[in-house]
Amino acid sequence: MSVLRGDFDLEAIGAVCISGDDGGADVLGAVEELVDSSLLGHSENPAGGFRWLATVREFAADALDDAGEVGVVERRHAMHFAQRATRRSAGRGASHPADADAVRRDAENHAAALDRVLALGDDDLVVRLAAGLSLDWYVVGPTMAATDRLRATIATTSDHSPERAAALRELGLSLPWSARTDEAHAVADELQDIARRRHAADIEADALWVRAAIAWVEGDVAAHTDLLERGLSLLRAIDHPTLTVFLFDLASVAIRRGEFERSTQLIQELDREGRIRHDDLAAARVSLLRSDPAFWSGDVRAAIGPATQALASMRTAGLIGPQSDALRSVFDIAVALGDLDLAGRAVSDHDALVMP
Repeated sequence: MSVLRGDFDLEAIGAVCISGDDGGADVLGAVEELVDSSLLGHSENPAGGFRWLATVREFAADALDDAGEVGVVERRHAMHFAQRATRRSAGRGASHPADADAVRRDAENHAAALDRVLALGDDDLVVRLAAGLSLDWYVVGPTMAATDRLRATIATTSDHSPERAAALRELGLSLPWSARTDEAHAVADELQDIARRRHAADIEADALWVRAAIAWVEGDVAAHTDLLERGLSLLRAIDHPTLTVFLFDLASVAIRRGEFERSTQLIQELDREGRIRHDDLAAARVSLLRSDPAFWSGDVRAAIGPATQALASMRTAGLIGPQSDALRSVFDIAVALGDLDLAGRAVSDHDALVMP
């Protein structure tokens, strides 16, 4: 168990401690004995779990090293958390409160697993972890650290798997905001290549999404909108869950361009899709979008309620990365209202998200 970091659950303990030869081991009984002996503590995370006492973990790690079993157990650890990250990403469960708690609980183990597979040089595990963790990093932040880690991880591999495409998408979406547009274009090119090879409409939409992000940063709103519309059409045809993100981005742009009839249609579709998919993030974004028409039409006071409601919903759901959109809206509204205290808090909270 000494290979486990931070908070961890019973499933993780079983995965790293039990080999195929001793599958009948009493993991729960052993853990209860460690807790009763004050060698292992309970996690304070709402998702539950356990936490090492630092000195005990160090003692156990030395014993594992002396036994010559570190490599075998660390590989079990990496494989388990790669499988867990992939499973959660595939189910898009990280947009729900309980799973956001679990993402936070697993954060240190995911980082340790990634460091270990990079050291092992196992390209398959690296890509699976990067693809799974990209969503986790966005949900619980911090975004800048996630970008740098994702960039370093992808650089070690080269294949045409859906997992690599997912990791490339997250990297491509983050690069334009750090003035790395040339790298972002290269990512979009690679995504298009993977999409062609696999005949995958969702990956083709991801390539368009990355190019839309580049266009937005470069100030080409028309190109940004056209690229998102093309991606949305692809995703509607296959009923892919990512379409909710495209709907949100397109509605935001439509509002800022004064196209309120179009934005209303997009918001209604986003609301409907969010309810069908039980997507907490989509619901919070609907609230945020409903603050924008009032703001951009001049009724600033009517905008503050929906914006702060969206921010509160994201915080309650444990959605960290998406809060940056809500905080920017709150800042704009606060400045328009002359509420410098609220504007200052919004800036501080936003900086804490992206620059921990």
